[in-house]
Amino acid sequence: MVNINFHRKDERAESEKKKKVAINSSFLISILILVVSFSILFGLKIWRSSTESEVNSIKDQINKELESLGEENINRVADFQRRVGELEVSLSENKNPQEIMAKVESLMIPGVVLTAYNYNSEEKILKLEAVCDSFKIIAEQILSLKSSSYFEDVRVPSTSRDEEGRINFSVESKMVFEKNI
Repeated sequence: MVNINFHRKDERAESEKKKKVAINSSFLISILILVVSFSILFGLKIWRSSTESEVNSIKDQINKELESLGEENINRVADFQRRVGELEVSLSENKNPQEIMAKVESLMIPGVVLTAYNYNSEEKILKLEAVCDSFKIIAEQILSLKSSSYFEDVRVPSTSRDEEGRINFSVESKMVFEKNI
């Protein structure tokens, strides 16, 4: 019985001591969490009040600027903004007239003089009026437009002669846009 320990009182005292330390440390941890929570809450209240004061100063500045602008100036600024919005929509939806004219110019044959140009962007209809010296040139011009991939349904709604004997004719066609126009 050499290994028997008769000192049980010491073990109980040690286990009670460990329990007290655990209780004390958990109490300290709870206090620490509470202090951190209150500091965060206090910091947020300070941050909120500072941002509210910044927002109020910005609102005051906006109101001062609006008061300094007259009603006419406000209407002018609003009208300008509306026009800018309409132009952005128009530029994104419509094709550049200069590019369309370049395509028409590349397809015009010698001997044809273009006198009028009208493009309806909603219907994508191009109307041309031109003058030439013979019906053969009109036929070549129509063939040039029909053979192009940019025009479809090419037709000549009217032809007439002027006092000098030249032929006036009009051409209507629907424009077909590819990605490069």
